[in-house]
Amino acid sequence: DSVLRLLWREPPLTLKEGERAVEEEGISERPLKPISVGNLYHGDVRVVGLTGRFFKGIADAVYADDVAPDAMRVTPGAGGAFWYDSVVEGEHLAIWDGSLNVPESGFYRFRFGEVHGEIKMILGGEAIIDTRVEREAEIGLPAGKHRIRLEYLTSAGSPQFEALWTPPGQPESRIGPEYLSPAPEFMFRIVGGK
Repeated sequence: DSVLRLLWREPPLTLKEGERAVEEEGISERPLKPISVGNLYHGDVRVVGLTGRFFKGIADAVYADDVAPDAMRVTPGAGGAFWYDSVVEGEHLAIWDGSLNVPESGFYRFRFGEVHGEIKMILGGEAIIDTRVEREAEIGLPAGKHRIRLEYLTSAGSPQFEALWTPPGQPESRIGPEYLSPAPEFMFRIVGGK
């Protein structure tokens, strides 16, 4: 029998509220507290995007499964252009896992546009693009869900990459978040406690 307790910190205090709170209670930001039911989703909700795990001091994804990540996040990206406020400082390895929901069978061309660093796309367990060697590939895919993994080694500057695809009979576009589902096994991390 287990219990999952979700806590959150309400949005930052306004300047006036903050000044009053500092004067009266000596606090500068709101404390963590349980999330009220009214702030959670209701009904059918499909989480979109990919699950990101972030590792400082690891440059090869081979070692990532042996250590706990420094941070985790689920992101839908922004229309297929993935950029994010760094959840770990400096250069790091980010691994994005999930499913690519292929709408129809056929040949799909995948390409990376702008990339700040190096990135590898693994689809169905096989590396199809590694930007150290090539930036695009074309493969035949049946309709349905396919495991996708992006292994991204950031460079200096803001972490950013653009994942593009050309579905059958369509123009090239960013892979939209509606075609991505996060890997459930990486959505939460147990951090200890009772």
